[in-house]
Amino acid sequence: MVWNMVGQTPCAVRSSAAGEDGADQSFAGIFDSVLHVERDTLQAALETVIASFSSARAASYSAEQSQANDGNILVQQMVDADYAGVMFTQDPTAPGLMMIELAKGTGDDLVSGRVTPENHRYGRFTKLAVSEDTPPFALEPLIEMGERIEALFDCPQDIEWAYKDGAFFILQSRDITTLDIGSDSQRERVAEWQKVLPQFAGADASDVVLEQEEMAEVLPRPT
Repeated sequence: MVWNMVGQTPCAVRSSAAGEDGADQSFAGIFDSVLHVERDTLQAALETVIASFSSARAASYSAEQSQANDGNILVQQMVDADYAGVMFTQDPTAPGLMMIELAKGTGDDLVSGRVTPENHRYGRFTKLAVSEDTPPFALEPLIEMGERIEALFDCPQDIEWAYKDGAFFILQSRDITTLDIGSDSQRERVAEWQKVLPQFAGADASDVVLEQEEMAEVLPRPT
């Protein structure tokens, strides 16, 4: 039945655990996903993902052992991506920026940390590119999609996406869990910028973007 519902086409079997997308703690990359699944491998893929909910890796990540088996499975049509990546609609190190990471191929190597991605940063409100590095394709449509998703959830989002044949595909979106980082004084500075920056929405606020570049050098990068 699942194979028929997914369109009898190669699919991805992904975790969607209850605690995975919470605002307080993210399990991104902890549970297993299986890509390029065919009808004859679907059952094994489902069992692999189910087993990952109670794996030693998941248990060691969270002290709340009751979450280990509290999960669901998402079966999606497979996107054999040319590129894939992650978009933070608010850069965890600077509230005036958004950050997009991308790498060739599907996103499993990127999310697991096996490859080093390209990194592109834009003004969160101005949409101006911060660096001079040119991405391999236009990211503006993805940025627009990210804005709509953030508005839908009313919270900055960590979005997994794929790109194939000139089109973007949204794979998953979760609340960003690493916004409250740094020392007390650094968090106070971030809070003040979060109050001020929305006033520059739609304006040519390049000076504000440059200030956010400087702040990104001060705040620690999330791990």
